[in-house]
Amino acid sequence: EPSPPRTLAPAGIEAVAVAANAAEAGARAWRAGDYQTALANLWAAAVDGDGPAQLLLGGMYRDGAGVAPDRSRAHFWWTLAARNGMSDAAAFLTTLEPTMAPEEIAAAARLLTEWDAA
Repeated sequence: EPSPPRTLAPAGIEAVAVAANAAEAGARAWRAGDYQTALANLWAAAVDGDGPAQLLLGGMYRDGAGVAPDRSRAHFWWTLAARNGMSDAAAFLTTLEPTMAPEEIAAAARLLTEWDAA
């Protein structure tokens, strides 16, 4: 598995304890609206290649849930989730891409290139 680009790490997550089952804990925290805990746990699971965590993390960036809204990062995480077989991520990408400016798509592509090179 590639290591995550340092530029992707959300601020403040180092202060949150990550659960042994980070994906499950992150999803539970997300459903409860505890976005700081969700972010830290979903990040840990997503960088380990967990497709459902990548899917939820993309949604957090799209919606600005616990992070600043960032369509490029949403696109990045959903692309990784789609690579991991998450069909919902592929569907979300088809609705997100037409709303993105060319520079946002270019930024998402740069994140993917950095990820793939790591």
